[in-house]
Amino acid sequence: MNSPLLLVGGGGHCIATLDVLESAGISIAGIIHGPDQPLEYICGYPPLGYDDNIPALRGKYNLALITVGQIKTPTIRKRLYTLLKKNNYDLATVISPCSTISQRTKVGEGTIIMHNVCINRNVTIGDNSIINTGSIVEHGCQIGNHCHISIGSVLCGNVSIGDGAFIGAGSVCREGIHIGENAVIGCGLRILFDIPPHKTIKSNVLSPLT
Repeated sequence: MNSPLLLVGGGGHCIATLDVLESAGISIAGIIHGPDQPLEYICGYPPLGYDDNIPALRGKYNLALITVGQIKTPTIRKRLYTLLKKNNYDLATVISPCSTISQRTKVGEGTIIMHNVCINRNVTIGDNSIINTGSIVEHGCQIGNHCHISIGSVLCGNVSIGDGAFIGAGSVCREGIHIGENAVIGCGLRILFDIPPHKTIKSNVLSPLT
């Protein structure tokens, strides 16, 4: 990764991402802030304006990573992804050197794999997703675009995750189940059966949903 990386979005996820980027020796140009954020340095990295500066900065930078977090909805990350692609940015794929990733894993553009993640063989991960700290993704899992697999969550073998879904911190998904697109799984839950699209789950799913 020769070009300095433009980060899009300040806040907590940005700070965690900076640690991964520094560990991987990736050069960071600076940070684009959201419209409700003050233009300030974050961990020593300069602000480079707001979202509406993205088109103008394309003449100087060509490589970007979305560093806005995703809780429940992927709306903001999807909007920024579309804006960056419209302006012909390349989206970096970032993998922490502190993670354990099978060589048979396929990871899409704009996706970040954080520290201490374990991903087993024949896993496919789509674009613009977050595989967050300490999560485990077992063999054969399929994760869509714009997903967030949150801190310490576990996907057992052959789980499929639809586009835009959110798996809360510490949740466990049983082998072979499907989580529908834009579904939201709360923190610390056991999910033993399929979840339909756009469904928000706040308690354990120990029997099929009706």
